[in-house]
Amino acid sequence: MDQYPFTTAGVKAWQLDLHAAPDDVIEEEAGDAESNMKGWLMERFSLTQDQQDYLVALDNALTQHWGESIAYFIRCRLPIELNKPDVIPEVRSSKLVLSDEELETLEGATKLTAAAMKGRLRFTITY
Repeated sequence: MDQYPFTTAGVKAWQLDLHAAPDDVIEEEAGDAESNMKGWLMERFSLTQDQQDYLVALDNALTQHWGESIAYFIRCRLPIELNKPDVIPEVRSSKLVLSDEELETLEGATKLTAAAMKGRLRFTITY
C-alpha cells in the first residue's frame, strides 16, 4: 500500500483504499499493525521527525494495545478515525493522545463475528 499523510483526511483516504482491497491485503495490514504498531505507522503514514521521535518514545505496552485495537478494527472493516489539528499551535505546554473505542453487536446477531459488529476507533491528538 501507499504512504498517506498523517492527517484526518490522510487516515480517511488510507481506509477507503484499504476497504477496497482484497482480504489478504486486509489481513497483512492488520498483522503489520498488530505485530509492530510503531513500525507500521511510520511505514503507512508520512510522519515528521518530531512525530517519529514522539512515537518511538511512547510506552511499548501502550502501542502494543493500540496495535491490537487497530488490527481488530482493520479486520472487521470498522472505521478508524484520527482527529488532530491541521496546524500545531506555536505555544503549547504538552501533547495528549487519547484513544476511544466503541463496539456494539448488531441487533439480532447470533454469533459475534465481524459482520455482527459496528463501532469505531478514534484517536484524538490535542496540544
